[in-house]
Amino acid sequence: MRGEVQQRRPLYIIGFMGAGKTTDRAKIIRTSSYTCFDTNLWIEQAEGKTISEIFAEKGEAYFRE
Repeated sequence: MRGEVQQRRPLYIIGFMGAGKTTDRAKIIRTSSYTCFDTNLWIEQAEGKTISEIFAEKGEAYFRE
């Protein structure tokens, strides 16, 4: 209907490492009006290190906390 704001449900992309989540996210952003929040980028900014560096220095258990 005219003048109504269509409310969209959040979309969560989850999966194993290397499954293609980042690639899928990029495709969704390019082809829709969705915005994105990437938790890996948030963690990297908060820690001041890449995910790979966090794994190497502190281990997977720390990363998963």
